Amino acid sequence: MGKLRMILPFLLCLNLQAALYDIKDLEVLESSKSYREFLDHAKDIRPSSRDKHWSEMVSNMATSYVKDLLGKKSYQKEVFDHVQALSHWAELKKDSYFQHKRHEFSTIYFKRCLGPSCVKDLSVFWNTSRQDGELAKKLSLILKELDPAASLSPFLKKIGHDDYALFHCKKPWIQSEIFKLITEPVRMKEDEKKVKSTLNTYVGRECWKSLRPVVHAALIRGPGLKQDYAYALLDAMEELPIEWKDFYHVSYFLGSPIPGKTMNESWSTIKELGQSYSRRTKVLKKLKGLDPLPGKIFSSIDIDKRMTLVKHLKKNFPEYIDHYSKTCLSYLGGVVDFANGNPTPDCDNLAEGGFLEDRIRTKYSALKK
Repeated sequence: MGKLRMILPFLLCLNLQAALYDIKDLEVLESSKSYREFLDHAKDIRPSSRDKHWSEMVSNMATSYVKDLLGKKSYQKEVFDHVQALSHWAELKKDSYFQHKRHEFSTIYFKRCLGPSCVKDLSVFWNTSRQDGELAKKLSLILKELDPAASLSPFLKKIGHDDYALFHCKKPWIQSEIFKLITEPVRMKEDEKKVKSTLNTYVGRECWKSLRPVVHAALIRGPGLKQDYAYALLDAMEELPIEWKDFYHVSYFLGSPIPGKTMNESWSTIKELGQSYSRRTKVLKKLKGLDPLPGKIFSSIDIDKRMTLVKHLKKNFPEYIDHYSKTCLSYLGGVVDFANGNPTPDCDNLAEGGFLEDRIRTKYSALKK
């Protein structure tokens, strides 16, 4: 029994050595295109003997293996795991062509993936890949299908700072996903530093070139949440000249201002405009481009609030009330054709408040009869 115990380890060692492939074996497998067997035994070669010839064979066989999988449409979980394991080999980590084919194979695998580990596998794949905007874009779309509630944050960070971000950030769906993230601090009433920090996290200089026109369009659209978000983003990027700040604060004031910091700033801005005809002229020109004209404060159900705000506006910016009332007369009199209907929906309440000039009020009363 003692002799048997001594012999068994020796026999096991002989069997292990017999199972090892040498370089000649690998060359035969390469010539016969036996990809899987080659890769299963490539590391039978001792590290000290893994020369340039061996490395070239490994690169060629690994890449050809993945190309073969693509050709045969072999997208099983076990196959994906094997390709993923190969990607950790030091020789293949720096092999651009292998990694490219691996990305191609894996993205198709995830599109077809139905198992419970799909989302986790996708995350692991991303974290072990050469990350770029194009791959991030593909994986984002796949992840949205696998799990609509999953966060796209890691991918959007790469997309927004990619060398091709100018192109990527023109995509409407990418813009939508990025806006969800960069407006979050505004919705949560975070300070300006947090807004700017979040912007810098997801939006690089090239991406901003594509986003800026969209943000600016939201600013000039008039009162509402989108305008509030646009103002906060442009302000964080330090891209708001005084005339656009004036426009925003007057727009906000004319909408449905809520007591707080922004309303106070708007009140102060209108007071400043009362001392500067040139600033009022620039703002009025921008306001004239809105349809309908903002004027919800004329219809506020809080009578005291309405009277206070409109008095402040009339005192410091009478040109706007004049323009609003004249536009109302043009609509009621059919003088001008307004494609979107009534451009002054709050005209009746403005008139009832007693803020119209006598001559305009007379014309208004006649047209309403």
